[in-house]
Order: sequence, then structure tokens, then C-alpha cells
Amino acid sequence: MWLPCVSPTLAAAIALASMGESMAMAFVVMFTFGVGTGSVLLFAGLASGKLLNRWRPGIMANPGRGERLLGVLLLALGLMVVTGFDKVLETWAQNLLPQWAINL
Repeated sequence: MWLPCVSPTLAAAIALASMGESMAMAFVVMFTFGVGTGSVLLFAGLASGKLLNRWRPGIMANPGRGERLLGVLLLALGLMVVTGFDKVLETWAQNLLPQWAINL
């Protein structure tokens, strides 16, 4: 799984690992990065699995409604991108964030 927001963190881990003169230190840095990233993904997978198991009876009773909902959401997102409204939402979200979070 790859997300663009991971790039700065991965770049920092690679830079930190490459600055060390010890192969063991580079290994520790990259291993720690991998464990940190993997643990978040593992937690998200386990949590979503439990949530989906709880919702499964209701979802399976009427699968057509879920398909229509996801289709409408996909069309709405596509229209936002085509019309540029996604940039308006992005600007609104950035204005809500404190300056320190934007400067990260």
C-alpha cells in the first residue's frame, strides 16, 4: 500500500539511515519505520474487520443499496475533481488547520 503522504516520512527515514556510518544503525532506522507503518496498517485492518463483521448482516440483506451509495459517492468525487471543487474543499480544510500543522 502506498500513499503520497508517506513520502516525506519515508524520505526522512532513508536520509537518517543513509547518514549513519553503521549498517546496523541503518537497519534499525528502516526496521523501526517498517514496524511503525505496518502496525498502523495492521490495526486498521483488524479494526475494520471487526466493524465489517458487525455490519455484515445489514449489508448483506440489501446489497443493492450499498452499491448505489458507493456509485453516487464515486460520481460525486469525480464531479468534484472535474469542476475543481475538491480544491475549494482543500483550501477550506487548510484554513481550519493551525499554522504549525501546515508547516510540518
